[in-house]
Amino acid sequence: MSSMLEKKILSQIPKKIIPLKIFDKQVIDFLDNVSYELFKIKDDLKKFPDLISFAFWCRKNNIIKISKNYTKSGYRLGRGRLLHITPSNVPVNFAFSLAFGLLSGNYNIVRIPSNNFEQSKYLIRSIKKLLDKKKYKNLRPFIKFIQYKRDDNLSKKLSSKVEGRVIWGGDKTIEKFKSFKTQPKCIDISFPDRNSCSIINLKKVVKLKSGKINDFIKKFYLDTYTMDQNACSSPKLVFLITERNLSKKFWSKFQNLILERYKFDLSVSNEKLLNLTKNLETLSKKNKLSYDQFSLLKIEIMKNNKLENFNNLNSGFFFERKIKSIEEIAKYIDEKTQTVTYFGVSKKEILKLIQKYGILGVDRIIPVGQAFEIGPIWDGHDIILKLSRIIQ
Repeated sequence: MSSMLEKKILSQIPKKIIPLKIFDKQVIDFLDNVSYELFKIKDDLKKFPDLISFAFWCRKNNIIKISKNYTKSGYRLGRGRLLHITPSNVPVNFAFSLAFGLLSGNYNIVRIPSNNFEQSKYLIRSIKKLLDKKKYKNLRPFIKFIQYKRDDNLSKKLSSKVEGRVIWGGDKTIEKFKSFKTQPKCIDISFPDRNSCSIINLKKVVKLKSGKINDFIKKFYLDTYTMDQNACSSPKLVFLITERNLSKKFWSKFQNLILERYKFDLSVSNEKLLNLTKNLETLSKKNKLSYDQFSLLKIEIMKNNKLENFNNLNSGFFFERKIKSIEEIAKYIDEKTQTVTYFGVSKKEILKLIQKYGILGVDRIIPVGQAFEIGPIWDGHDIILKLSRIIQ
């Protein structure tokens, strides 16, 4: 990296800081206006479900609703300067991370994705437009976007100058950043590699009316294809409580929707083929690979095979396990499991199972269709509380 670019990035770290109280009114108003700016995009916005989710999430009414969970959390101020290391393959994640940093009262240096996603461009454009307004002049030092390729020296310098770090980059990135020296009181919130699963009782699905079945299939599609399964909350492992040929009917209906909605570009297709080739030998052991269209590859887990971690398999890779009882899933979920989406079983059953088998993972149990509904409680962390300090 050129010394000029490094100096420019380091110069964006504010020296004088006055942290805000959590859920500052001006911050809430600012996020509400970001939402307003995004909804002005109209037709283009419809192409990006993840952008729509963020636009709805940061509306004033929703933020105020969230803030009510913190009324008894005491007098809380931001910790100071935060460094956000966000994933390169999830377009809207950086905006949520920034929002959490602002709502917890902090100055935010956000490393934005190196991939030029359209969603990221819309977000950054909207945020910069608002920061140019006089009414948000005070918030300008609180939001700094930086972009650089992997550079340990710069990452080390940035890490030494902040009071907190939010690291979304996966196991290797977390390990690397943990090796950098930080201030003694620096707080880290890190989000390692995780995977997610779905439990679907097909016996209950077939009892739905035709329109409701289609709605359910659409919800499952949103959970899985919205970000090409790159997000850790997107299910890859699917447990089906089923009988007869219900499984075939389910996947067939799902395939029809994929063909109708999913745009499979060449780069994604090449990457998927490469990842399949790399893992084919391991996948074929005690597993059954099947597909009608390349946009949906299904690997049926046979003979109680313990599933290995295939985080690099995405863009329509599903591991299927047919089960008779929910108890059977205990063999497959562990500390790496983040989200469990469900349909036709109860949340209470899943909670009992986690406690009974001492499962160290599973931080979210939510209905099918809500995998991307992110909030300040994520991966078992209350981000607002962790990124703020209480004055007793």
